[in-house]
Amino acid sequence: MPDTDTQWTVWEVCWKQRRLYFITGILALIGAVVISLSIPPEYHAHKQISIDATKDNILEKGNKNLLVRKVTGLESSTVTTDPEIFAIILRSPIFLTSMGNIRLKTADGKLLGTYAHHLLSVRKPWWSFLSKSKSLTEQIQDNIKCEVNWHNGLLTLRVADQDAFTAFQMVDTVSTYLQQELDKYIKSKATTDLANRKKDLIAAKEKYRQAQEKYTLYTEHHFDITTPSSSIEQEDLEKAADASLQGYNDALQQYNITKMHYDNLRPNFIDLTSNMLPLSPSRPHWIANIFIWLFYCWLSTTWYILYRKKHQSPQNAYNGDRQ
Repeated sequence: MPDTDTQWTVWEVCWKQRRLYFITGILALIGAVVISLSIPPEYHAHKQISIDATKDNILEKGNKNLLVRKVTGLESSTVTTDPEIFAIILRSPIFLTSMGNIRLKTADGKLLGTYAHHLLSVRKPWWSFLSKSKSLTEQIQDNIKCEVNWHNGLLTLRVADQDAFTAFQMVDTVSTYLQQELDKYIKSKATTDLANRKKDLIAAKEKYRQAQEKYTLYTEHHFDITTPSSSIEQEDLEKAADASLQGYNDALQQYNITKMHYDNLRPNFIDLTSNMLPLSPSRPHWIANIFIWLFYCWLSTTWYILYRKKHQSPQNAYNGDRQ
């Protein structure tokens, strides 16, 4: 048996099997193409928004947990920041159900079916039968995302769909939904405040009426009496009437201020980036799929070559090298 050099390098061993690498590379390309063609095209639309609350912090006008429980139907929450509220709303069962009932439109304004009906008709990869079918709410939750930037408090709404215009219009629909829910909450809180101020106004008005009536009756019955005691009592009644009038004016002012805030209170969403119709699909990722398949195929080929080199006998190695 001729002497063999047992010192070998990975590069030398792999270079001798370059034909095998070429074959596995072709197979990887075929696999990547098949998988990519099996994945339905998917479009992504997004919008970045911020809440205009420069006058007052609109979410500090009431209990944030109350808003979350009211809007989402959840029993409890650990809300600490404003944007998180909307992220929780978008994950709530009430929101997911309401989104399924949205009527879709075509680009020319023609009404289509509901969003739920649309999701039932989407294409699926051929291997989807191997996994458990997702419910409607799970599909909506997968398609509609809310990303929160904790540094600046900005919200990014993202919607994925196999139809570009559906993804485009659902972004605006979700934004409008959040606006309406916030309006409902703020208006509800403002309505309660306005009702309380109105009660205070009615009570102050009634107090003033009684004090004025009491003062008027006393003066009518004691207009010809000039005793010191009657003068003192008349002055006291007059002061009480003036004080009740001042209380009524203060209550009226507070009511008018609250009414003005109620009429003008409307939180606005500032669109930092406009929602645009996606022109090209975001999925499938052809280049990424090809690189992934090539990487794992060539990695597996390398392991196979090195494993065979390590465990083959010196004689087999010698014969393999001669060949």
